[in-house]
Amino acid sequence: MVLRNLLLSCVALLAACATSEQLPPKTPAVSQEIPEEVYLNAADSSDVYQIVPERSRAEILVRRGGRLEHLGHNHVISAQKITGYAVLNTTQPQTSRADLAIDLNALVVDSPELRSVYQLDTQPSDEDINGTANNMSTHVLELETWPQAFVRIEGPEALEGTSRCDVTLTLKDVTRTFPATLLIHRDDDVLRVRGSFDLNQSDYGIEPFSVLGGALTIHDRLEITYRLEAVRLR
Repeated sequence: MVLRNLLLSCVALLAACATSEQLPPKTPAVSQEIPEEVYLNAADSSDVYQIVPERSRAEILVRRGGRLEHLGHNHVISAQKITGYAVLNTTQPQTSRADLAIDLNALVVDSPELRSVYQLDTQPSDEDINGTANNMSTHVLELETWPQAFVRIEGPEALEGTSRCDVTLTLKDVTRTFPATLLIHRDDDVLRVRGSFDLNQSDYGIEPFSVLGGALTIHDRLEITYRLEAVRLR
């Protein structure tokens, strides 16, 4: 039980993806709000889309490691309330961008459906999952102070099909930028984007969890996937 509680504390830490106590941001922080007026004003001359929260998701996969990894779990944490806007410039695709806000109070830890999708071979108890969520909300993410994370996607090479871009993630007061791959599809007035990128805990000044001399660990690298759907503003 002690070992499991240690692991759960680690998962809560990883779910936050960042701390604000160590490395200073290497990237100017994304504004702590969506620049809604900028996007609405651009709708007269550009293709501007508004995110549909009910059809947009992001998921973080946290993997266990070490020779005693069978004592722990792989975990999946999902963000299920994403809002924001995107603007597409068809003549200069690399100037296109999106700004997103993620409601961290809506994070879901280890839903059975997602554990099945990711083919995770164990199932934490309800008590373990609730403990992880509570610790993540109170002690790690500090949701009373920092209820949202902010994401900026910019610099796509193209506006249809597979494209490279940059993703900037701001959580609490720590900001990092990562290369990512997008799959973009536009159909009439609907924009659909899928993407993925990896980040390391150490990018945010977090030392990967390890106990028993490294016999049970959590991998430094986190795997993040997202899918967004947006509708064009007229």
